[in-house]
Amino acid sequence: MILGLDAWIFWLILMVLFLAVEAATAGLVSIWFAAGSLVALLAAAFGAGLWVQVPLAIVVSLATLVVFIRLRHDRSFAHSATVPTNADRWIDAEAVVIEAVDPIRGTGQVKAMGQVWSAVSQDGKPVPVDAAVRIVEIRGVRAVIVPMEPPAPGG
Repeated sequence: MILGLDAWIFWLILMVLFLAVEAATAGLVSIWFAAGSLVALLAAAFGAGLWVQVPLAIVVSLATLVVFIRLRHDRSFAHSATVPTNADRWIDAEAVVIEAVDPIRGTGQVKAMGQVWSAVSQDGKPVPVDAAVRIVEIRGVRAVIVPMEPPAPGG
């Protein structure tokens, strides 16, 4: 008996509590304790003493936590390739200035991959229309640009 309850009822209540906490949270926070409680519940149901149930619950809980942490860091488990989704796909894109970038007047637009972006130059210098530029950053709704390096002479 644990706290005046049959051991298997105690472990069942504890497991349900851990599962309820798990269901109420966005991340994995108590699933390993639910697994440990389940194993202790099974041990209690098969007549194991409290001196077996408690260590089993602790060992299984810690083991499932360690396995989860290792799997989370394993490259084959978590898809590690970053897939550009929104603004990050524009980084390093080549663009053409379609409205002169003028930091004093606060104007400037570029066109990259068929899309028009408001633009500012990274160094704060003006950039003329038709200049070839590269987008190096997205700040809010503006593309931060740098001029493309001209080709080397004779190459």
